[in-house]
Amino acid sequence: MKYRLAPSNYNDWLQDRRDHPSIGASMSPAIMGLSPWQTAVDVWDTLVHGIATEEENLAMYLGREMEGIVKKLFMDHTGLKVVNDYKIRIDEEHEFLTTNLDGMVIGEGVPVEYKTTAKPWDGEIPDSYFVQLQHQMMVTETDYIYYCSLSMGFRKQLIVEKYNRNDQFIDDMRTQLINFWDDHVLTKKPPEAKSLSDAKKIFNHSDPEAIATASYDDYQQIIELQNLKKHRDLIDTQIKDKKLQVMKTMGERETMVSDSGHELVTWRKTKDSNIFDSKQLLKDKPDIYNNYLKTRDGYRRFVLKKTEE
Repeated sequence: MKYRLAPSNYNDWLQDRRDHPSIGASMSPAIMGLSPWQTAVDVWDTLVHGIATEEENLAMYLGREMEGIVKKLFMDHTGLKVVNDYKIRIDEEHEFLTTNLDGMVIGEGVPVEYKTTAKPWDGEIPDSYFVQLQHQMMVTETDYIYYCSLSMGFRKQLIVEKYNRNDQFIDDMRTQLINFWDDHVLTKKPPEAKSLSDAKKIFNHSDPEAIATASYDDYQQIIELQNLKKHRDLIDTQIKDKKLQVMKTMGERETMVSDSGHELVTWRKTKDSNIFDSKQLLKDKPDIYNNYLKTRDGYRRFVLKKTEE
């Protein structure tokens, strides 16, 4: 099996991804339209324009730190031994298909995937995770894989499942991934936008001199947008009016309850917080303020104008 050693730190990992762009297991669900976190355009943007440096958040930190705990729970639960897999595994036929594994089960030579979640187990693996597991089996050419999920919600659960290779699904997925690479990555032509975020990524540059003439269908879309905006503005006004009436009734009281004592509304003051006074810093220490200024990329602002009467 082809592979290269995985970088040991985040910055080297980023550089490796830029030097060797490829479709990893976490990207496949998005390409197939089955990811709740990203779209095919997100994947295209990463592969064509390079992965962006991302500041670590709490979820990322906990996910990484919890891997060791989930690994131990898996081994204790199953009696199996797992070794960490410090490799970027590469498909035998297409080098742009890769996967990083959480671990390999000793003796069986199959992958194991760890997950942490706040959601309780409902008996069905999420579609995006199923695709990810099938991708891993595709690249590693294994017949099955272990899935270990630790639910950290109110009801703590450890889920250990064994999933078999689905050759028909893998064949279909493989075709979609190859087509995506050939049609969009190599050509740098983006897939169809499915969201506003997609459109902003694809059409992030504009020609100030260019003007689009609306077709009949375009004009109807704009009329519908105008009507929806008027309806939304009316709803917003009604919501504000109703909130005002309730606030006037509550006055200085923090809670409103029903006749049976059920809590209906709370109106409480948040805790005081400290904020950075950038205006005062500019006034008192303009040199220091200017040293920390940085340019932020502009963006295209969509403005809906009034239509002709």
